[in-house]
Amino acid sequence: MLSKLLGGLSFYCLLAVMGLALADPVIHLGVLDWRDEAKTTSNWQPTLAAFKHYLPNKQLQLHQLSLKGIEQALAEQRLDYLITNPGHYVALSQTYLLAPLATLNNPFFDKPQQAIGSVVLVLAENKHLRSWQDLHSITLGAVTLDAFGGFQLIWDELEQQGLDPNLDIAQLKLTGFPMEQLFDLLDKKRVDAIIVRSCLAEILAAEGRINLANYQVVSEKKHPHYPCLTSSQLYPDWPFLSTGTQAANDVSQVLQALLQPVGNQPAQWSAPLSYQSVYPLFERLRLGPFAAFPRNPLINLFYQYRYLLFFVLGLLLLTFAHHIRTSYLVRQRSQALQQAMQESQNKQKELAHLSRFAVMGELAAGLAHEINQPLTAIINYAQGSQRLLQQINGDNNPQKEPLVAAAQKIVAQGERAAEIIRNLRAFMRKGSSGQQQLDPKQLLQEMRLFMSANLQHQRVELRMHLPENLPNIMANRVEFLQILINLVSNALDAMQQKPAGYIDLYVEHKKQGNCVIFQLVDQGEGLSEQVKQRIFEPFFTTRPEGMGLGLSLSRTLASAQGATLNLLPHAAGGACAYLEWPLVNEL
Repeated sequence: MLSKLLGGLSFYCLLAVMGLALADPVIHLGVLDWRDEAKTTSNWQPTLAAFKHYLPNKQLQLHQLSLKGIEQALAEQRLDYLITNPGHYVALSQTYLLAPLATLNNPFFDKPQQAIGSVVLVLAENKHLRSWQDLHSITLGAVTLDAFGGFQLIWDELEQQGLDPNLDIAQLKLTGFPMEQLFDLLDKKRVDAIIVRSCLAEILAAEGRINLANYQVVSEKKHPHYPCLTSSQLYPDWPFLSTGTQAANDVSQVLQALLQPVGNQPAQWSAPLSYQSVYPLFERLRLGPFAAFPRNPLINLFYQYRYLLFFVLGLLLLTFAHHIRTSYLVRQRSQALQQAMQESQNKQKELAHLSRFAVMGELAAGLAHEINQPLTAIINYAQGSQRLLQQINGDNNPQKEPLVAAAQKIVAQGERAAEIIRNLRAFMRKGSSGQQQLDPKQLLQEMRLFMSANLQHQRVELRMHLPENLPNIMANRVEFLQILINLVSNALDAMQQKPAGYIDLYVEHKKQGNCVIFQLVDQGEGLSEQVKQRIFEPFFTTRPEGMGLGLSLSRTLASAQGATLNLLPHAAGGACAYLEWPLVNEL
């Protein structure tokens, strides 16, 4: 175990040594190039000397970049450290994880927290340009809108005086870096005034490039012990920033190198200052982290309390939605109640109609009983007349044969009428629910006879396809007839819109299932999915005058006798009533 532990430690030590050996010896330092390249390198010579003295194993590579160039280099992670102005740092901190390690020591001033300002210069001969209000309708030169000391500090001063550079200045001429070229434009009178960083004029004068007596400050501001011309408030000097690409140990070594003097020269950097004072400036100008803030006071107030307003608005919307939903539910339930009441009234009417139908059934049974007696008498008289006519000599009476034939027809029609009445009485009779062996063919003929008037009225032909041999079925005669009559009546109702047609009744003895199958196929409109699901519900009907009880009663009667009844769409159109009647004993 110990050997494994030592082996593991050795392995990790080896990895650490290899990591140190593979560490990049080059340090990439980005610097905002606000002057020409030679002057920029000269300005940072103390920093370069500190790196060379305290970090001899490292090679410092200086990258002089523009504002956009710095952002591109940070996006591509090509910089380890960065030197830029405070405004640029605050703007970049919104996107990149930058950490200030040190603050630049101003060689002209001992207070780095008040080292950066901005100044507006005009030619001394322009006596009429002395205050902010004098800058109306002039041409103003600046390097870029993103320059902190080169534009944004003066922008803030103009805003506080009620001036808008985009509206109140006749022309804003942007030259880009380096900044000292603005003095050439002003000397050539191509612009009326220029915005430059404080102390730049003093630096150029010390270099012999300009004469300060030729220029005048617009709205000069005096700061105690501050040696440079300025027209704005003062802010902390430039920060030295870590971009987060270096290890903590390397950053610590760089920080130590920055804060220590080199020989007789003092350190160019001191402990990092707070750049919090830049944030109110950017908030007023709506820059950097505040770029999305509206400039209008009312809109700004709305933006500041937007989450509370959104919450209140959300509550109002929820309340309104709840009110709409409640109103909808009340209206929906009221409609459902009205519909239920209407259905209840319809069912009461249907029950009353069913009661009248039952009374009519009793009346029909009574009429059949009463009609049966005179009909029997008619048949007897016709048979007697037939016998008397047969006794007459035909030679003396040539009308004998037609009269005999007429008497025979009267007897035949009378017997037919008597059979119809007997079937009607049997159907209407309140008999027992006992089952008996019945001949399906005979039952089907009785059903055809009972429905013949309805079939003729609609000019519909009932075609029955019967096999030669059919076994008897065990059924209640009246209930079986009632099922078949209801199925034929339902088929006729489905064919009301058809001027003529036919109904096919297929009967099959299925020995394997020990049952007889009755299939009644009509030529109606067929069944929709909704009708198919509710067709056997009590009181459900697709006809305004229907009661919705025929099919429901038929299925109930069939189930009570062990049979199954279904209504299915037919492949050729229409519907098919499928009745499967079980056989108890095959004969």
